[in-house]
Amino acid sequence: MSGQTGQKRIKLWIFLNTPSPYQVDFLRGLRESGLFEVHARFMSAIHRGQRGHPEQSGIGDVRIMKGYGPRIWSDAFRIHPEALREVRHGEFDFFMLAGQYTSVTFALTVALLGRRCWAAWLERPWPEHFRPSWSRSLSSRSRPVRWIRRHYLRSALRRASAILAIGALACDEYRRLTGGRVRVENFPYVCDPARFRPADAAVRRARLRRRLGMAGEQVLV
Repeated sequence: MSGQTGQKRIKLWIFLNTPSPYQVDFLRGLRESGLFEVHARFMSAIHRGQRGHPEQSGIGDVRIMKGYGPRIWSDAFRIHPEALREVRHGEFDFFMLAGQYTSVTFALTVALLGRRCWAAWLERPWPEHFRPSWSRSLSSRSRPVRWIRRHYLRSALRRASAILAIGALACDEYRRLTGGRVRVENFPYVCDPARFRPADAAVRRARLRRRLGMAGEQVLV
């Protein structure tokens, strides 16, 4: 996609969990298309234990929102007043909510948006009877809480203008969940393949060494 000269950009406000490489690539692509003025808001700068720097990635307007709540709460369960103020008073053309739909800020944002245009960009929802052995959270281990979570998700998403589901299976599940009342589109992760090339080259070299019986040996050319 490419924007036309002089065309007014769509002011997009998007709320995300953490700056994962896939999300950063996606947002950069939106900005570089010339169609969007991106305003990205993250719950946390920490992704998989490492601090990211999305403000240096060429996305556009990036902010890490300060969350308030007990220290034992994760960033997802804290309240982010600045994000809510922007939703209520900011002049944006379109809103997008991505990531943790059990977030308190996610739920409050849905309520504030009302009838304005917004989309949810989500991975597959957990099945109602799924109980992961690795999770200690109440929401995943308690059947009543899991039931409430799923029915809340159905209610929230029926207010959306569209659901951008990550993958074909997610599309099917969100269509079933919302009863076909909301437009659902397959919108998978976007990534820059350049970051994988060094790893791919290393894998090819390792395979060649094994094929030639030189694994673990020093080779001089």
